Amino acid sequence: MAISYFAFSIMPRAETQRRIDYLRAEKPDWFGGMLHVTDAEPLGRFDAEIMEPFGIAPECKFAMHVLNKDWLAEIREALDYAYQVFGTKNLMITFELDSIHAPRHVYPEMKLG
Repeated sequence: MAISYFAFSIMPRAETQRRIDYLRAEKPDWFGGMLHVTDAEPLGRFDAEIMEPFGIAPECKFAMHVLNKDWLAEIREALDYAYQVFGTKNLMITFELDSIHAPRHVYPEMKLG
């Protein structure tokens, strides 16, 4: 059975993609080896409506599909790192599309060079 996480970003698509690229470059074992991270894409027909009750108005989304289940113990750490890079107010990660995967802490948006 495949395990997938879906991330919804309030940042513009280009900035979201820049941060996805940063994740891939900084932590290739996580965001390439353990998780297949898709590029940022436009919202689907009902995505904004689905996210509205959670207090987020996303601009775009991306997926993170588990490739290596041997690393399951590190997934929480990897997803938390994604929250650190984006900032918790800018990103909402769901497990499948069923429940929110909340960050461990509140993180400000990381300043990228």
